[in-house]
Amino acid sequence: MYKSVTKFLLLRQASIKALALLSTSLLLCSCGKSNTSNIFTVTPQKISHTLAFKSTITPAQIINVQSPAEGTIQQVSFSPGSFVEKDKPLVTLYSPKFIADYQNAMLSYLKAKDDYSNGETTFIGTEDLWKHGLISRGEYISQKSSLANSYAMLVEQQNALQKFLPPNTPLDQSLSLENKAAINKLFDNQSNLVNVYAPTNGIALSPVKSDSSNNPNSNTATLKLSPGTIVHQGDSLLTIGDLSGFNLIVSVSEMDINRIKLNMPATITSDAFPETLNGTVQEISIEAKASQSDVTLPEFPVRIFVPNVPKADLKDIRLGMTAKVNVEIGSSQQILVPLDAVGSLNGQNVVKKISGHQSKIVPVTTGDTTLNQVTILSGLNPGDQILVPYQA
Repeated sequence: MYKSVTKFLLLRQASIKALALLSTSLLLCSCGKSNTSNIFTVTPQKISHTLAFKSTITPAQIINVQSPAEGTIQQVSFSPGSFVEKDKPLVTLYSPKFIADYQNAMLSYLKAKDDYSNGETTFIGTEDLWKHGLISRGEYISQKSSLANSYAMLVEQQNALQKFLPPNTPLDQSLSLENKAAINKLFDNQSNLVNVYAPTNGIALSPVKSDSSNNPNSNTATLKLSPGTIVHQGDSLLTIGDLSGFNLIVSVSEMDINRIKLNMPATITSDAFPETLNGTVQEISIEAKASQSDVTLPEFPVRIFVPNVPKADLKDIRLGMTAKVNVEIGSSQQILVPLDAVGSLNGQNVVKKISGHQSKIVPVTTGDTTLNQVTILSGLNPGDQILVPYQA
C-alpha cells in the first residue's frame, strides 16, 4: 500500500514538471514569433503619380447614317437603344428616284467598261506599230494616255455604282452593253424599295439634326422614323455608337495641362459598374473651352480612349454612365513604412532602427500618408530594419 502511494506521487510530480516545461517552451516560441513579426525591412516601392477627373462613357465613334435618296419610309427594323449588326437592314424606303439613279449608274459603268475594253484592244495594235517604228513616239504616248484615262473612268464609275448595291454584293462581270436582254431583265426585276444598311456594329442612337446649309431640301428638325415619313437625300436617319471601345473627355485646368502627354496610361472606374477599364491619352486640345465664369481657370478637353472592351463587360457598362478617370503622369521609387512604425520624440518624427541585437532611435522626415503607410523622405535606406509598432 505504501509503495503504491509513493509511486503515484512520483508520477504526479513528473507530470507537473513536464507540463511546466511544455508551457515554457510554448511561451518562448510565441515570444520568438512576435519579435520576428515586429521587424519591418525597408524596401523601395513604385509609387504612381496621378491626376483624377470625372467624365462620362461615350462610344469609340459615332457614325451618322443618312438617307441615300429622297423617298418614303416603308419599314423601320430597329429600336432606339438596341444593338444593330453590321450590314443588316435598318430602314426600308420607297424611292423610285434611287432606282432610276441606280440604273443610270449601271449604264455608265457598262459604257466605261466597254470603252476600256476597246481601248485595250486598240492599244495592243498601237504598241505593235510602235515597236516596228511605224508610228511616232507622240502617237504611242497619246494612245497610252488615252487607255489610262479609260481605266480611271472605269474605276470611278465602278465606285459610283457600288454605292447603290447592298453590302458585299459583287458586280456581275458578265454584263455588257451588247447584252441588252440581260440588262432589261435586271432592271425589270427591281422594285422601288431600297434598304439602308448598318455600316458597323453598335447601338442605335437618335439621329443628329440635319444640316440645311448643305442640303436645302433636308429637314431641319430631327426626323421621326415611322412608316409614311418623307425623307430627302442626306437626311440623318440615326446614328450608331461604335462599342468596340469607349471615349471619355476630361477637363484639365491650365495648371495641369502641360503635365498631360499623349499615350499616358489611364484607369477608369465607376460606382455603376465593377470593372476597371484601361485606356490611354489620345488627344489633347490646344485650345481651352469657353468658360462660363471669369472666376474659374481655363480648362482644356483631353480625350481618353479605351480600346477593345470585352463583350462580357458591356452588359454592365452603358453609354452615359459617369466614371472616375485617373491619368498616370509619372512614377517614382519611394520608401513607405507602416504608419505605426513612426513615433514622436521632442517634436521630431522618429523610428526605432534595429541593428543586430541592438536598436536605436533614428529621426526621419515623412511625406505623404495613406490609410496605413507613410512615405519616408530621409533617415532610412533600403534594407534597414525597423521595429513595428514604434516603442519608446
